[in-house]
Amino acid sequence: MHLHLSAYTLLGRVALASVSPLALTAYVMVVGCLPVAVPAWLEHASLAAVSWQGWAALAYLIVFGTVIPFLWYYEGVKALGAARGAQFINLVPPLAVAESVLLLGEPFTPALLVGGCLVVAGLYLTNRPRRAASI
Repeated sequence: MHLHLSAYTLLGRVALASVSPLALTAYVMVVGCLPVAVPAWLEHASLAAVSWQGWAALAYLIVFGTVIPFLWYYEGVKALGAARGAQFINLVPPLAVAESVLLLGEPFTPALLVGGCLVVAGLYLTNRPRRAASI
């Protein structure tokens, strides 16, 4: 998975030289839908059978679980570069935990707190300004 993420980030960095993060995100979303479109079509699923709650859940996942995070990710890669921007993918698990606690009422345990703190500390340590070495 890390190899794919690295390639994805590096190719995204190259693409960001000629297109905006929003355009690149739109392109990635369309291309990402293609592998699942064919099996969905072959299933002959009825879209009319989906409840409004199902459509609302799908819209939530599309906007808050996919489009906004990808857009922010590409903004970070464009602003910070591929190596530094890619480090922020490590925020996904702590943010998912926070969302599950706030929206789903999942229990928040000390282990989750420690894990989140370790992620934030790791990001801080890898991104803090470096002091010049004394000679």
